[in-house]
Amino acid sequence: MPIYNNKFFVGSGNDDEENYFVTPDDIGWDYLINWEHDFIGKEALEAIGKNPPNTVVTLEWNAEDIGDVFASQFRGTAVEPYEAIDEAGDTVDLPRFVVSKVLLDGKMVGRASGRIHDYYHRKEISLAFISKELAVEGQELVVLWGNNGGPQKEIRATVARFPYYNEELRNETFDVEKIPRPNF
Repeated sequence: MPIYNNKFFVGSGNDDEENYFVTPDDIGWDYLINWEHDFIGKEALEAIGKNPPNTVVTLEWNAEDIGDVFASQFRGTAVEPYEAIDEAGDTVDLPRFVVSKVLLDGKMVGRASGRIHDYYHRKEISLAFISKELAVEGQELVVLWGNNGGPQKEIRATVARFPYYNEELRNETFDVEKIPRPNF
């Protein structure tokens, strides 16, 4: 049985092992490929690289939809709650990775990998690997939240800039001379 047998991957995207993998082109790492030797998959990567179908973006999740996921935990025993966003994939004894389908008009157009609360911008965000033609800031999409076989919630999401944090404190632009120092 393969390692991706739903023990390690959870979420709406765990129904197809193809959802677990990305190419270097999908994540913007194609420049790291050493083409000067033969390796398994070289021809496939060369073909994909000519016209990569996907790219990486940041998704900002809709606050009201996230609130509904949290509120579902308190609707009583008559209703099964959605998978808790703050706990999904987080276990001590077994690492799990959340892979959620990204939809447009009910059709899968990519997948979101994990999610995190960005305290600086006060947003829930995730990385997503989506069709290049949809990788436009402001494009509205849907993240299908929840495990297959359980309750699922369509969470509205908007394509945002990537990399998401691109302000003065990024390592490559930060002037270390601005760091306050004690006067000893």
